[in-house]
Amino acid sequence: MSDQPNAPLDLDAIKARVQAATPGPWRWRGNTEARHLRLQTPHRGGLTVMDFKRWGMQGARPRFARDYVMHPADEMVEYEVAAWSEHIYRKDVVGIDHPDAQFIAAARTDVPALVAEVERLTAELVEMTDLRDRAIAKQDELRAERWPAHFGTPHASIGDAVGHAMAHNARLAAAVRNAQDGPQRPA
Repeated sequence: MSDQPNAPLDLDAIKARVQAATPGPWRWRGNTEARHLRLQTPHRGGLTVMDFKRWGMQGARPRFARDYVMHPADEMVEYEVAAWSEHIYRKDVVGIDHPDAQFIAAARTDVPALVAEVERLTAELVEMTDLRDRAIAKQDELRAERWPAHFGTPHASIGDAVGHAMAHNARLAAAVRNAQDGPQRPA
C-alpha cells in the first residue's frame, strides 16, 4: 500500500492482500439495542471478520478472527518505534499485523487506484474502437475506389475476388469469340 495519492497501481500487492484476507463478501451485522456491531461473512455460519470490545470507559477495541477465535487488534499492532519492552516510551501504532486489517486499511488506496485503471482502460478501449471503426471505413472507401465497377461489388475474401475475376474473364473470352466468329445464331 502506498501513501502517495497518485502512486502507480501495484496489482501484485493488491492481489496478495485479497488472497490473504478472509474470503468475501463481507457485511455489517449486529443489534443496536444490544450495542454490538460486527463485520462478518454470509457463509460458514456468519464468520466474524472484525468486531469491537469495550476498552476502558469510552473506547472500543477492534478484534479480528484468527483460527476462528477473536483476538484483540492491540495484540497484533506494529509500532512506529520497536516496542521490545513494556517500558518503551512510545507505543505509536502504524499498522495491525492481520490480513483483514491490512486489507481494510489498503482499501482506501486500492479502490481509487483500481477505479482509475478501469477508467483509463475504458477510455483506451473507446479510442481503439474508434480507430478500428475509422480504419474499416477507410479500407472500405479505398476498396471501392480501386475495385473496377465491372467486377461488381468488392469482396472481403480472396476466393470471392478470384471467382469474380474468373467469371469476368469468361465473359471477356465469350465477347472476343463473338467478335471473331460473329454472333451465334440459335439452330
